[in-house]
Amino acid sequence: MPLSPALLCAVPWDCSADWLSSLLQSDVLSFISSLLCPILHVITPACLPEQIDGLEEKLALCRQSMEEVDLKLRREKLSPEGRKSLERERNLLMTKADNYEKELSVLRKENRKNAALAVAMALLIALIYACWTM
Repeated sequence: MPLSPALLCAVPWDCSADWLSSLLQSDVLSFISSLLCPILHVITPACLPEQIDGLEEKLALCRQSMEEVDLKLRREKLSPEGRKSLERERNLLMTKADNYEKELSVLRKENRKNAALAVAMALLIALIYACWTM
């Protein structure tokens, strides 16, 4: 039976350290995971990697469309209005791609910060556990 934070809070803190130590050693991993999981879900939204993947797909589609427009501009003989229309479309796609890249940069930076914070918290909990059991 994994040790839950609610059970730990219900334990009177004036009990012997041996009892608590043996309880923690038997369920250390489940105890740490039960503490970390709710914290990590608050810190790292599960949708962040999905947002990054979605933006990468949009960026790839945008770049593919840009290549198609560039190909049309180079290969086809177009009227001045048709050429102007394709150039506007290409400029619009370039602007979209730039915006996607900026947004991706922000999301990746946030993802790196969240990962570093999660590692720091895990190390802190491991340090607290190590000090507690010594």
